[in-house]
Amino acid sequence: MAPLTFEGSCNKDLFETWLKNCLLPVLEPGDIIIIDNASFHQGEYIKELVEEAGCKIWYLPPYSPDLNKIENWWAVLKTWMKQRLNEFQTVRECVDAAFRNCPNVCA
Repeated sequence: MAPLTFEGSCNKDLFETWLKNCLLPVLEPGDIIIIDNASFHQGEYIKELVEEAGCKIWYLPPYSPDLNKIENWWAVLKTWMKQRLNEFQTVRECVDAAFRNCPNVCA
């Protein structure tokens, strides 16, 4: 829907850039963004951006894998990568392979 790849850790500046330039332009007024409670997802500016687009933002309860299915997928993906990391020259190559093999990883 609104992909963005980057190297390093996500932070508030990166999240705001993604929100403004990638996600909000493809949403329609009335859409709801459901997101976890990472500190960089919080803040008045984030709320204002979403409201200006005519959307709402709902925050999940802290660590709730039952509501946030991606948590389970990340666990599987991390395990896949740990088992195969030595097969690749860089971590980035391992990550790319994990995403390419997602159907196999998640089976």
